Amino acid sequence: MKSNHEEEYEQFIIKSIERTEKLGLENNEFKINKNLVVDLELINKLALEMIELRDNHNIPRQITISDCGAMSYTLQQLLQEHGIPALITIGDVIEVGKARYKTTVQSLKNEIEKGISNDQVYLHVWLTLPNMHIIDTTLLLKSQKNKFINKKLDYIKDGLYSQVKINNRAIFKPMIVGSTFLYKIGLLR
Repeated sequence: MKSNHEEEYEQFIIKSIERTEKLGLENNEFKINKNLVVDLELINKLALEMIELRDNHNIPRQITISDCGAMSYTLQQLLQEHGIPALITIGDVIEVGKARYKTTVQSLKNEIEKGISNDQVYLHVWLTLPNMHIIDTTLLLKSQKNKFINKKLDYIKDGLYSQVKINNRAIFKPMIVGSTFLYKIGLLR
């Protein structure tokens, strides 16, 4: 039985896809499939490969922690190579009733029109799988910052949230989907 949060998340995803198309960003062929079973070990392995790739390109781990756009995009590409569809999802995380990034649909529209105006980005990016499971590695890395920076965190499966409400205190709120938005505002090049 789905929780209210799971039903709400699914509706947010549907509305986000519609909103994205209305904004002319991209037509998305994403299909919800509640029966999709994914190999969490494979996803973990791919996420670790992604981090190793960033390390090999001398991207500081302090940057990796905050680079939710590139991290989600790269992991999406790796997942697709293994036949696992994933939707780049842009929005906010609500923790204890407060928006962590203070993202609104209007602020995202402003970013489309003007691009990123400074180094501060007021949005969060994660992946949504067709079964409505969420993959968010950067939120986990932020919570384990010291271990990650010191390369003592090599297992990130806890970043794979099977529910849209984490530890009864955080809720993901999607607003726009797809990589076109990230390119348009300059988070991806």
